[in-house]
Amino acid sequence: DGLAEFLQTHRIDAVVLQSTWQAHQKTLRFFAHSPDWWLVHVENEHSLFVRRPTVDAESLTFKELSQVPVSYDPAATLSANRAGLQAELQQLQGIGGAELIIAWNRAVLAIEPVLRRQGLDGMSRSVGKDRVQALAKAHKLMSQVAGRVRDVPTLQLLYALVSAHVCDLNAAELALRRGTMTVSSRQSLFTSQEIALRRGDAAAVQTFVGNARAALRGEPDAWVSALQADLRVDDLRCDR
Repeated sequence: DGLAEFLQTHRIDAVVLQSTWQAHQKTLRFFAHSPDWWLVHVENEHSLFVRRPTVDAESLTFKELSQVPVSYDPAATLSANRAGLQAELQQLQGIGGAELIIAWNRAVLAIEPVLRRQGLDGMSRSVGKDRVQALAKAHKLMSQVAGRVRDVPTLQLLYALVSAHVCDLNAAELALRRGTMTVSSRQSLFTSQEIALRRGDAAAVQTFVGNARAALRGEPDAWVSALQADLRVDDLRCDR
């Protein structure tokens, strides 16, 4: 309420926010969900909001972006209307400075079929030509993004997981370190086990699974179950 009042009092009609800066995340959510503001442009690290026009929208030279996310959060991508998101990504493609946000969203969409609970429970192994190709495409796109947008944990941790699944383990470990520089999380903890499993450290993963099962006390956990199942897969090691 205080922010809205300040903007109105001082007649501020346009705001640029840095979408990769953690301190701006709460403010980004305010503008993204406010009926008084339009998102009209997204670049790799910035988002431009303008006060909702009072004139007929059809007469304007710019359009509202209602589907493209303003952050590198897979949940935001996967919650968007697919047709609307694809159309807005195509719209952004003709404007410079948005190539990374475009690549990120297309990478996330490519691996949607194998993500468990939007990636919160990891991802299934890609089986079949189409899914293997989709995973390779996502890895290539994400590698472009992760090398330049280094301080966003959700981005780095998903890239680490994808890299582990394509056996790019050095990239996976680097992304994991970047994703945990500020805080550790369930994703970082479990992704480290995915990497260890592919390094061949099955004993450590088995210990982790056992401890997790004990802590869960019978409660189901999709990622723990997946790790337990993967321990029985002979060809999961990347050096085979």
